[in-house]
Amino acid sequence: MTLTGTLQIQQWQEIPDTDFAQQTGLKTALVKQSYSGDIQGQSTLKYQLKYNDKGDAHFTGFEMLEGSINGTSYQLTLMHTGQFVAGVASSQFTVIASSPNDWLNAQGEFSSTEGGQAQYRLG
Repeated sequence: MTLTGTLQIQQWQEIPDTDFAQQTGLKTALVKQSYSGDIQGQSTLKYQLKYNDKGDAHFTGFEMLEGSINGTSYQLTLMHTGQFVAGVASSQFTVIASSPNDWLNAQGEFSSTEGGQAQYRLG
């Protein structure tokens, strides 16, 4: 089964990573999102981003998603690896924890559109 829908960024707070020199381009983003479509729910994320001189970035992070899939309540933890290039964010992710564990090790992806939205696919 493949799940699809839209995620919407509700909050994005990005701060320089103070563990490194300011010139490194490393930042931490704390994010809150809502999911609609096959997954209904809310998530919180923590991304580590590395920006280049053009403003593009590579990122990695973890997402805690609570919601429902086909009427069943789920808690999923996703591990992300992605990039932000020319204004478009995209990520590949893996479910590293699932309760119930039906979705453990499932793979997914998202690609951003406009207005803080992205289309997701899982499974």
